[in-house]
Amino acid sequence: MIFELLSIGALVLAVAGWIAGWLSFFRSHRLPAAASGAPEAASVSVIIPARNEEARLGPLLASLDRQTVTPLEIIVVDDDSNDNTRQLAQKAGVTVVVAPARPAGWLGKPWACHCGAGRARGDILLFLDADVRLAPDALARLLTASLRERGLISVQPWH
Repeated sequence: MIFELLSIGALVLAVAGWIAGWLSFFRSHRLPAAASGAPEAASVSVIIPARNEEARLGPLLASLDRQTVTPLEIIVVDDDSNDNTRQLAQKAGVTVVVAPARPAGWLGKPWACHCGAGRARGDILLFLDADVRLAPDALARLLTASLRERGLISVQPWH
């Protein structure tokens, strides 16, 4: 009888822990609203590592053009594309960095991010994948969160 009660108690605790874990995982964490008089984005460098992103890069660049604050620079790092990624970025008027051959031990995206960061002039580096689309106030909200948190901010976009 005691063993059965302990087993049921353990099962109830396990299920409650499982439910609490899933609720915590799916709890919506949102960026704060942009502060009134949100800081200018003059110190933000947007870095986009891109390999064969011709089909996805245009919409991202268009969403960056619609931001309520303007970044200091947008850098597209072409990581050995064999499509028109580089030409599309050049036509859009953003800075294009052609990633040199990767050193031993480096993978493509981290190497492209490293190359872009090395060319960036901003105090804040914002790395975006080419398949991301930003709401018009996204950069202002990120800056507000950055000033509030005073540290690294990582955001998982909704697809």
